[in-house]
Amino acid sequence: MKPNPPADKYTLIRRATFDLTGLPPTESEVQRYLVDDSPDAWTKVVDRLLASPHYGERWGRHWMDVAHYADTAGDNADYPVPELATLRCGEIGPAIVTSSVSGPVSYVTTSGRELAKR
Repeated sequence: MKPNPPADKYTLIRRATFDLTGLPPTESEVQRYLVDDSPDAWTKVVDRLLASPHYGERWGRHWMDVAHYADTAGDNADYPVPELATLRCGEIGPAIVTSSVSGPVSYVTTSGRELAKR
């Protein structure tokens, strides 16, 4: 068995965009990357994807899984949990996690805040 040859630019941008945002790249994003012959073309693509709010939406859900976030009790009754209103209003909730993953607050800082509350 031998490794596959290096991927072409079209395949690279599709893989990176799906991996980081969960969405396909737009035609204009693909074309912009394909015609960019600068040495930092790949870096620009990755930086743009990491700055995208879609990156925070995709990867923030993993943090929500680690924090065991849920809007309901999750059992057969599946009734709402009243305490979640406070979480959605400023402590920890989907919007805060998404902005933390996409923004200047690190995963470690957000996790530390969550652990400090417990």
